[in-house]
Amino acid sequence: MAELNDEISCRNETFQWAWGQGIGPVTGVTDVADRIQYVLREVSP
Repeated sequence: MAELNDEISCRNETFQWAWGQGIGPVTGVTDVADRIQYVLREVSP
């Protein structure tokens, strides 16, 4: 089974995936967490 092992970073007040794509602003922590959970649910077996 493949595993996600990327890190989330914060640059210029925006949370970003390891490859640089923005997830959302630091002021929207709840929305960003929801997006991350959505992605994790999509890839789980």
